[in-house]
Amino acid sequence: MLEPLVRAAEDTAGPAQRRFAIDRLERALACADPGTAADVIERARALGVSRTAIEASELVMPPHAVLVPFVAADASGRRRALVRAMIVSFDPGEASRDTFGRVAARAVRAAIALAAKDAHTKVDRLHLVPVQPSALEGVEIEGPSLAAAAYLSARALLSGRRVKSGLAVTGAIEGRALVHVESVEDKRAASITRGLSLVAPLVDAPRGDRHLIGVADLDALIDHALEAGAADADIEAEVREARDRSGSAWQGYRWRAVRESIARTLVRVPERRPDLRVEMLARLAAAERHLGRNDESLACIAVAEEIVATPLASIAVPDEARARLTRQKAMTLLTALRLREARAAAKKSVKLAERGHLRGELIASLGAEGLVALAAKKPIDACTRFVIALGHTLEHRPSDAARSRAYYVEALGQARDGKRAKHHYELALREAEDDARRGRPGKIEWVRTSYADALIALGQHASALEVLDHESVTLAIAETPLPGLRARRYLALATIACAESERVIDRGLAMLESSPDAYEGLEPALRATAHVNVLFALRHRLGRGESVDARCLEESLAALPASVSRVTDRVRRSRGASRRVALDSLLALVERA
Repeated sequence: MLEPLVRAAEDTAGPAQRRFAIDRLERALACADPGTAADVIERARALGVSRTAIEASELVMPPHAVLVPFVAADASGRRRALVRAMIVSFDPGEASRDTFGRVAARAVRAAIALAAKDAHTKVDRLHLVPVQPSALEGVEIEGPSLAAAAYLSARALLSGRRVKSGLAVTGAIEGRALVHVESVEDKRAASITRGLSLVAPLVDAPRGDRHLIGVADLDALIDHALEAGAADADIEAEVREARDRSGSAWQGYRWRAVRESIARTLVRVPERRPDLRVEMLARLAAAERHLGRNDESLACIAVAEEIVATPLASIAVPDEARARLTRQKAMTLLTALRLREARAAAKKSVKLAERGHLRGELIASLGAEGLVALAAKKPIDACTRFVIALGHTLEHRPSDAARSRAYYVEALGQARDGKRAKHHYELALREAEDDARRGRPGKIEWVRTSYADALIALGQHASALEVLDHESVTLAIAETPLPGLRARRYLALATIACAESERVIDRGLAMLESSPDAYEGLEPALRATAHVNVLFALRHRLGRGESVDARCLEESLAALPASVSRVTDRVRRSRGASRRVALDSLLALVERA
């Protein structure tokens, strides 16, 4: 499927046709199952396909993934079949509600429940979802034939056994028997196209067909489709691996892969270990937040809070896990701009860290409290929190001092304390440069971006331009959404403020307005940040008496958290000077979320 799209992109003549062909290829890569794009990756990279699309296609297939054949009719009534990888995954909400019809949803739920019973465990909130989230976007699946795949994936997940490669699976379940399903011949053909054999109900599999493996019941399905042996001997080791992946998620912004790994580990943590369950739920909530799924993040936190309230958790869940969970709640609420609740959660997280004498957790929780205070326009409170956190960092984890100072510098700028902001910026820059010399790069651009934020708050736009005129910032703006989107905003605002000609102002506005398209495949949370940049440009255009593109305005308003809908609605309704006032109010709310 990918080869013709790559060839089409390579053979296009004009830039418009080439961009269209690359867009189609990027969408296809985003839907491709892991491992199916290996033959075209280098050619796609040479074409300039976005890093995000390529990384999506390079994901590792989860060990409990099941390849499932689907059959659908196109607009002309012709039947078409395809194969997609599906997994059973933890999701605190109803992940399948938009994908499965009533019959399919009921069959999948019953199959997962049966797998849990056979594994002698009690689990809930498990759903069957595509390995690639966009693979079945906008599609409704109906019928009972997904039951066998759902059962198999759940048994693999709960037992630690791997699904065998080279197989696709279809079949309905009645009791413990696999029973007839429709369109087996079409599914067989689609499986062969992918180089697979199809496992199907015995009644649908004539003997002598090496591409069609008939199984009569669930025991036979497991014997044919699961590898022997279990891999779940050491849950502590699995948790450690999930922690490591979570800690490195910012490298390439791999939150989707991290989410899958944490969710898989979480399901396999026994109920007698509420400490590990709460930790994994907190990490899953963080992954959901970074993917822009605030509702799902809060749902994970709610499940963890239910566990924390149980009698076993009162003696088994340490303050470290409780503090981390409450801090994640604060950060998710901050992202959703529910600032009063976020402040209460951050304060509780600090108290838990103090009670447990957990200096590392205390540093992070104080930082969260400071970020909430900054968003709430309370820079003095933010300074107080950041300076305490910085003191602990210098004693406990001095290698992180540059980033801690960067937050403090931002707060000092908002508090109009330019002298102290400059002092701590210079210290932070030296610390970041020392880290870079020791092989720990990536902080210089953050420090410079934070000081530019402070200088713009102080009205020192020319100085902000000087600070941002550095190769590390230029590279971040070109390649890295964070801090690139923020650096882009401050550079544009400073350029506009210092401009001596309309042409330079237009260049600054273009920098803001191009933010959503500057980084391919932005996750929702970062997309919102990009559209805040656009809103800054639109506000400036309104100030110049220009009209703004209604579609551009609507697209940017729609990218913001639902919690500010009252203010976004006011922007939509207003006109002229009142729209500028409404937009000012909105930007004051969202610029630091």
